[in-house]
Amino acid sequence: IGAGAIEPPRPLLPLSAGAAFRAKGSRNLRPVLSFAIILLILILPFKAMTYYKSLDLGGLRGKVLGASEIGMDELIKAGESASELQFSQASQSFSSAGSNFLQAQNELNKINDLLFILASVAPNQKLKMAADAKNIVTAGQAAAALGNELSLAMDSFSAGNKDLTEILNSFDNHGRQAVIYAENLAKQLARININSLPTKYQEQFILIQKKGEILKNGLGEFVDLISKIQIFIGANQDKRYLLVFQNNTELRATGGFIGSYALVDFRNGRIENIEAPGGGSYDTEAGLTAQIIAPEPLHLVNPLWHFWDANWWPDWPASADKLMWFYEKSDGPTVDGVIAFTPTVIEKILSAIGPVDMTDNYGVMIDAENFWLTAQKLSEQKPDKTKEPKKIIGDLMNKIIKELPARFNKNTAVALIRAVEENLSQKHILFYFTDEELQNKVSDLGWDGRIKQTNWDYLMVVNTNIAGGKSDKRIKEVIDHTAEILKDGSIINTVKIRRTHTGIKGEAFCGARNVDWMRIYTPLGSELLEARGFNKPDDIYFETPDDSWQKDSDLFTEEELAEIHEPSGVKIYQEADKTVFANWSMVDPGQTVTIYLRYKLPFNLQQQDNLKAERRSFSFKLQNILNPAQKQLFPYALLAQKQSGSIASEIHSTLKLSDDFKVVWRYPDGLSAATTGWRISDDLDVDKYWAVVLENNK
Repeated sequence: IGAGAIEPPRPLLPLSAGAAFRAKGSRNLRPVLSFAIILLILILPFKAMTYYKSLDLGGLRGKVLGASEIGMDELIKAGESASELQFSQASQSFSSAGSNFLQAQNELNKINDLLFILASVAPNQKLKMAADAKNIVTAGQAAAALGNELSLAMDSFSAGNKDLTEILNSFDNHGRQAVIYAENLAKQLARININSLPTKYQEQFILIQKKGEILKNGLGEFVDLISKIQIFIGANQDKRYLLVFQNNTELRATGGFIGSYALVDFRNGRIENIEAPGGGSYDTEAGLTAQIIAPEPLHLVNPLWHFWDANWWPDWPASADKLMWFYEKSDGPTVDGVIAFTPTVIEKILSAIGPVDMTDNYGVMIDAENFWLTAQKLSEQKPDKTKEPKKIIGDLMNKIIKELPARFNKNTAVALIRAVEENLSQKHILFYFTDEELQNKVSDLGWDGRIKQTNWDYLMVVNTNIAGGKSDKRIKEVIDHTAEILKDGSIINTVKIRRTHTGIKGEAFCGARNVDWMRIYTPLGSELLEARGFNKPDDIYFETPDDSWQKDSDLFTEEELAEIHEPSGVKIYQEADKTVFANWSMVDPGQTVTIYLRYKLPFNLQQQDNLKAERRSFSFKLQNILNPAQKQLFPYALLAQKQSGSIASEIHSTLKLSDDFKVVWRYPDGLSAATTGWRISDDLDVDKYWAVVLENNK
């Protein structure tokens, strides 16, 4: 598979590091925060102990069952308390359960091991299960110990007088111990002979064993994340971050136009200061010392590059690095990272916690429904001595932070967890850190908004609104992708992008023409065959940069080395190990435009050089498992990346095969793929990955 490979089902074809981060990242919080539910599921096999009531191996029924059944009752109570966020009560119940399972274990230890050996080979199902009694009780004891530590860990967050650093230290201590218990629980569950259990419990128990592994892995990741948070909040060293607000109703490559920003200082695990300029990003203009020519499409609004236009590339690490550079060149301080978020984040938080009273300074109660329009109206006001319109975002965030503890309960906790998880997976929140340890962690979790790598088919459509108002709020986008595999193994892709403006002409903020610099990212080396549907603004609207201004070396490949496809005017260049097709698209309110591209992929399905590395890692295994007759197998996969911060586009993908190929394996399991190809319809709300293995019929 090669460097950076990921891990969907095995054996599998070559998946890139980012291809399935969503599946990994979206589970990072769930196993830990829903541990009570998992523990309740784990109770199921212990109910099998009731089958021992007809046995009396050395007093097993009276001594072991009594203690273990009390232990099960306490586990149930503990799980119920944990699900109600009553972690102190849960901890007591888990401790009691552990004591009872320990008592049962001690009683079992008194029984001669010969009896267990004899029971294991006996034909009677109840005797066989009795032979596994030690393992079952030990697993119950491990579950109780795990639950106790998790309760203590989660209870750390409800400590009233502790500061955040103490809370995180407490969680880290209990969390790491819980990881040890989780590993032990998974080990004990694996030792239980499924065939010893009653038939009706066996299927459930297989699921329980799998959940034990998920809990172990997910818990380890979550505890590690908490330790990284201590670095993030400056527990041991002061940290300063740039917080940028990307308005995704005016789309830019990483999420939206940066109209507002804040400087956030952390010291000793506390927010020391939040500074949000009243004039927003435009306040950086006065201190700008570098005169850099902006990317050519931005000449439509300003040929001089500024901080608020620096999120030019869809790869967030690249754009964040440029934002930091411009901020420093605009008389700003050095920062330790950049965090981006869109209005969608605030809307989902407000949905979780309810409205926030901003009447003292802004004369309005803000909730999820009115947030965007209220913030837009306020931020459009001209600043004066009494008004600092761009501060609304910073002031609202401060108010939420202050009021959140008083509003925190079971319902808001669940809703907030869900909101954060959705915003992270949908890339409405992006992180970039100069601290290598932190950056590696967010990269592992898929929260860094990077362009991902793959050896196979790839597609990302990136829209950049330039002088198009807030019209992206009314744009509905449908992406239609077709990959046709010909007899010789070559692959021709056809991509149609349909953009419909659902707004009304003259509508406040949204009723303007949508003017879009569209970039389509494809596998490196893709050859454009045909393109149409693009529409460029008239040249008279573009301004010319001053001759004394400097060129930016990071724009070299897309501006100095780019080629132009003469029939269509499409610009073709390389970026982030991708071939990019770029041109203008414009659509008026009530209208629809369709962009059409046809291009040839750089690899041939039957080229031996292309398959050589992959064969070493998976093809031979696949042939043995799927195709014992040793017919030739060929993988095809598509990674479709979502533009960070965008509202989900609709995506359709069709895979067409010649008669020489047929599908013999597919991923994911639910993929509707016939032997002649696939037809997929989905929402591109997160990055999506589909794959098949093809057999050559020749």
